[in-house]
Amino acid sequence: MCGMSASNRSPKARPSFGSSWLRATKKEPKIGRRLSGQVVLSPPEWTGHLMEYLERSRTGGLAGVSTGLRDLDTMTLGLSPGLYLLAASTGTGKTALAGQIALHVAEHHGPVVFVSMELTDVDLGVRLVSVLTNVKKEKLVLGDLDDGQQHQVLGAVERLERSKLYIVYGSGYTTGDVRAHLLRAQAAEGARPALLVVDYVQLLGDEDGDPHVLRVLPHHAS
Repeated sequence: MCGMSASNRSPKARPSFGSSWLRATKKEPKIGRRLSGQVVLSPPEWTGHLMEYLERSRTGGLAGVSTGLRDLDTMTLGLSPGLYLLAASTGTGKTALAGQIALHVAEHHGPVVFVSMELTDVDLGVRLVSVLTNVKKEKLVLGDLDDGQQHQVLGAVERLERSKLYIVYGSGYTTGDVRAHLLRAQAAEGARPALLVVDYVQLLGDEDGDPHVLRVLPHHAS
């Protein structure tokens, strides 16, 4: 099961239909409090957040970041901030699909961190090249390519090199490890990652390494 977490990248606001209402509520006292990691919001606070959300501009008929797949965008309206789980039987192409989405986001929306807990960077790269070229991965591994396919593969590798797709691979990762890799990518790119992909999320442990207790990454690191 792949887990994908899209970040909240603030879109440009369109002319406000409730700006006067928002200005009025800014004078209300804030009584929101945090209790053990939970947030308590007063009516003016949470309705203020609601108005801000409703006033954000949407482009291309999507409420979030495009996946690059038209049918999936139609179903999801894009990747809005939050957690998405991609579940299917073994060998049905979950990793290839997650990689295709990750590459599209990395090319058009911002840095992406792909945490692979089963495949190496080369294994994942082969799957991505296969998706981009429509050349079966078995042919790529065996090097059984004609001149045209070799040209396609070189073009695909150059495209991957230009992207902002960061691959982290290995085993035994915790949420703390993933957070650290997100921050490294952010420092390298000078921009907050637009998407985090974990393949697969059942192998991810909490900060103490316990795979049976998974804490959601803080919003600032998603």
